[in-house]
Amino acid sequence: MKAAATTPDPSTLPGLLDLRRLEDDASVFEADVCIVGSGPAGLAVARGLAGLHLRILVVESGGLEESEATDRLSEIESVGFAREMAPRRVRNRVFGGTSESWTGRCAPFDPIDFERRDWVARSGWPISRAEVMPWLERAAPQLGISTQFDPVPDRLAGDEALRECVWQFSRGRDGYAFTQSGREFLAERALDAGLADIRVLLHATVREVLVTASGRAVEGVEVVALNGRQARIRAPLVVLAGGGIENARMLLLSRRVMGCGIGNGRDQVGRHLMDHPRGVIAAFDRTAFDAVRARYGLFRLPQPGGMQTYVRGLTLSPETQAREGLLNCAAWITEERAEDDPWEA
Repeated sequence: MKAAATTPDPSTLPGLLDLRRLEDDASVFEADVCIVGSGPAGLAVARGLAGLHLRILVVESGGLEESEATDRLSEIESVGFAREMAPRRVRNRVFGGTSESWTGRCAPFDPIDFERRDWVARSGWPISRAEVMPWLERAAPQLGISTQFDPVPDRLAGDEALRECVWQFSRGRDGYAFTQSGREFLAERALDAGLADIRVLLHATVREVLVTASGRAVEGVEVVALNGRQARIRAPLVVLAGGGIENARMLLLSRRVMGCGIGNGRDQVGRHLMDHPRGVIAAFDRTAFDAVRARYGLFRLPQPGGMQTYVRGLTLSPETQAREGLLNCAAWITEERAEDDPWEA
C-alpha cells in the first residue's frame, strides 16, 4: 500500500519543466544528451552521466503522478497469445516509469537465454551473459539489490530436469520499500549538486526521433503534450529508455527521412518481443503448503547496507529445454488469501 502524499508542482522544483505550461519561446531545448524515459533505466543513465559537465535532459511522457488521459497513450492492439496482464498495467507513463508498479523482483538472465538454440528460430544474442555480468553488478546498487545474484545451489539433488533459481527484491532508500526510481531521484536531487543539473521535461511524448538527411546520425527529438504544445530538443546523443514496446514505436514512427522507420531496413524493429506470459499451473492444500513454503518461500541474507530478501523458484535445466524443445521458464509459489481472511475485511 502506498502512503498518501501531496504531489509537488513541477514549477516549484528547479530543473523540472512541464511542457504543457511552457511559453512558445521555450519550444527549443539544447542538450548534449537527451534521455527518453524516466524509469529505472533512463534515470540510471542520467545518474551515470551526472558530474561530467554535460547538458542532460530527461524526457517523460507522463507527469509526477499517473492520469487516465496519459495512460491512454499506451493502448496497443495485441495480436496472438492472450496476455494475463494487460500491457497498460505494466507500462507506466509517469515519472519513475514502471518502478511505480513493479514488485521489486530481480534476477539476471541465464546463459542459455543468450545462446543460439536450434529449436528456437532466430535465437542467439551477439553478447554472452559473461559479458553482461559486470554491467549488472554496476546496475545493482541503482535497483537496491545485492551483487550476490545466486546465493544458493541451482541443482536439485537427484533431479536433472529442474534447477533451483533465485530472485531478489529491490530495496529502497529506507531499506524496506521497493525502489521507486522517480521518487528516489527527486530525493537524491535535493542533496546531490551533480544531479541538480539534470533537467526533466514532463508531459512530453516523443513524436519523432530526428536524424540527419543521410539517416546515419541523430539530431534530437520532437515532443508534444496532450494540450498540443510542441517542442524540439536538439541533441547529438539520444538514449531511448522507454521500454521494449515504446522504443520500437518511436523508431517506427520516425519516418521523415527513412520511410520504414529508423534502423528498420531489415524489417526487424518491433519484432521478437521478449514478453513473459504466465499462469497458474498447480496448487497446494494447507497440509502441504507449510513444507513447500519453508523451502520456496522468502528468505533473507545479510548484505552490505542491510538484509536482502530473496525467494527461490524452479526452472527447467538447459538439458531439459534442449531435449524437449522448450523455452526457458520458471515457477514460484505465491500465497492467496482466503475469502474470509480478516485482512480483506
